[in-house]
Amino acid sequence: SQDLLRATFELGINYQFCPPRTPWFKPMVERSLRTLAEQFAHQLPGTSFANWFDRYGYDPLKESIVTLSELVHALHIWIIDIYSQTYHRGLKQTPYAVWQRAAEIVTPRTIDPERLRLVLSKQAERVLGHAGIELHGLRYNCKDLLPWRKQLGDRIKVQIRFDPDNLGSIFALHPQTKEAMPVPCLTPDYAEGLQLHQHKLIQASLRKEGLASADPLSLARAKVRMQEVVGQLLQSRKLADRKRAARAKGAHSSKVMTTGKLPPTISEDAELPPTDSWSPPSTLPVLPHDPEGDCHE
Repeated sequence: SQDLLRATFELGINYQFCPPRTPWFKPMVERSLRTLAEQFAHQLPGTSFANWFDRYGYDPLKESIVTLSELVHALHIWIIDIYSQTYHRGLKQTPYAVWQRAAEIVTPRTIDPERLRLVLSKQAERVLGHAGIELHGLRYNCKDLLPWRKQLGDRIKVQIRFDPDNLGSIFALHPQTKEAMPVPCLTPDYAEGLQLHQHKLIQASLRKEGLASADPLSLARAKVRMQEVVGQLLQSRKLADRKRAARAKGAHSSKVMTTGKLPPTISEDAELPPTDSWSPPSTLPVLPHDPEGDCHE
């Protein structure tokens, strides 16, 4: 996508495209995925085995006990404490030792998390007027945008950056200096932490009922109803239903990575989304130790 190409350019990354259905163009990537599957994913309860013989008499729905936050946590432990500290036949030493030696030659570069969020956001062009900026039916405005309009005109086109995983705020880029200005949504109780996919589901529900999609009360009530439907789908035995529910709920790895937690489930009696803090379960599955499979290729 254009956003990916722009992000790689701004981060100074040289990208290469592989032809479709040609895994031999990226053998190291394919081997890494195999190692991840065999040494980590297939060791967890609820995994879906690739071999039909391994799946015989095995129901992953009954065996699965790992939440998404636990999975991400366990993956970090495996990468840092297990894989990186295990002898690699191709490197002739551990990956951690190779990293340490390379870091002594060239200091690893880091990037500010807020800057990284700006770079990895999606980009669009919108009009900045007296009412602010409209994006996906939501209004964004702040007093810091007033000098822009005084300098460049009452209605000006600006480039914006937005995070599809959180519509609570956007970045507006100054047309001349390219300064990034954070601009909050005018309905923060609704938009903060809301994903674009969730917002589109809510907008579609409101249009179906003939309600105004910009009414804050209608938005809040539709958000609660969406969570109720999600709760019902999560109990379904059908994998397709549970996938739809997880997507509508906003359960994915980037949410865990940026917040350290998943969004809370709204109770059926609530009129507005709750604001109480929520913590993920602290229990983690114990990965079995296999001395014979310790070496990497």
